[in-house]
Amino acid sequence: MNNRKENKRKPAKHARAKTPQPGTKPPKRPRVKLPEPVRTVNTGWHPRTPEITQIPLDCPAGYPRDLWLQTRTILTEALQKFSEQRQMLDLCKHTFSQTKMGPIILPPVLAGKMKPHEAHSAMVGLLRSVLSRNNAQGQESEVTISDAWTALERAIAEAEEQRAHTTPSAGTAEGKFADRLAVEKHNTGVDSKEPGEAPETGHKNDQKGNPSLIDGKDSVAFRTAEQYLGISERQRQNLVARGVLVVEGQGHNRQITTESLRKYLPSKNPK
Repeated sequence: MNNRKENKRKPAKHARAKTPQPGTKPPKRPRVKLPEPVRTVNTGWHPRTPEITQIPLDCPAGYPRDLWLQTRTILTEALQKFSEQRQMLDLCKHTFSQTKMGPIILPPVLAGKMKPHEAHSAMVGLLRSVLSRNNAQGQESEVTISDAWTALERAIAEAEEQRAHTTPSAGTAEGKFADRLAVEKHNTGVDSKEPGEAPETGHKNDQKGNPSLIDGKDSVAFRTAEQYLGISERQRQNLVARGVLVVEGQGHNRQITTESLRKYLPSKNPK
């Protein structure tokens, strides 16, 4: 009998949650151990500081020295707008535009002091000087195919074409007569007239602002435009180079629009 009692398995007792007795504290919950926070590894890396654009301090080799001070002013103005090297393309488009470089490089071409290829070579040399100082030689092709650069090249070609059609060649009869008049004026101080030419009456600015010169016309000849504005041929060429006066047509048919003339000098009211 005793052996049976000893071998008899006792039923397993299921653990029951102890109900706290009134007036006693509840049992403490086990603390959960949180993992340590991830520590940032100091690699010594810092954001890269943008590199500042550099422009030539002295006149680059091959660039006309008498034009350098004006050109340097344009470059400094562009540097103030695009001071970082990552903005090199924008800086070049701003600098080598007809609006900025046109008034500097076109007048010597119009005056015959610089050949078109010399003006173009000066622009290319200046561009390469700026790019090389900023390790941006790879952007040369992007600049030279931009609309701004193309417009400047076209303006140089048109300036030479205009000069060729307005300035008498020294080998022609007209050119020789012009040279003779210049010599006589230098020696006597008096302007000579071409045979059969009517003498001038009144002051050369008498026709300035005269609406009858341009009324009813979309464009007029260069000489008429000069009379209307009361300016010389050289002054008219400079206004064309600066884009103030708009030229239409090609070759000998080139004329100045009356709209651009009126914007520059409104017509006088008829008396």
